[in-house]
Amino acid sequence: MGTSGARSPRSQNLLADETREILARQVQQIPPECRHTYLSPVRTANIILDAINTLVRTNHSCIYLHGARFEDDEAIDTALQRRQVHGSARLTFEATSKELIIRLMPGREHETTGREFFYIFRHLSQRTLELSEPCSHPC
Repeated sequence: MGTSGARSPRSQNLLADETREILARQVQQIPPECRHTYLSPVRTANIILDAINTLVRTNHSCIYLHGARFEDDEAIDTALQRRQVHGSARLTFEATSKELIIRLMPGREHETTGREFFYIFRHLSQRTLELSEPCSHPC
């Protein structure tokens, strides 16, 4: 007897309820001054940029937007790239309730980790190329 992998409507509802409860707990931890109503991708990018610029002073690392549209994901991403803060924000959408949680990660540690990974990867790539070159030593 095989299963199709599809969830029953009841299990889908339970999963959706659980997801909403987790999201509600996360939103409660975000200070009121970091909660906004979604207006547009550009406005969202500006809110993120302002939050990053004041992160050291405020120590608020999350933003909550109510009314966000999942289909604006690419437009938000483009607006963040134009402001050069694309790598400093992680977006989590809850499409059914139209909520967006943004985690800010602009710190030196985050940037350093990415840079170190790049250098390690580049070093390993160069080393692999060196090892794959034919040996010039007469054997």
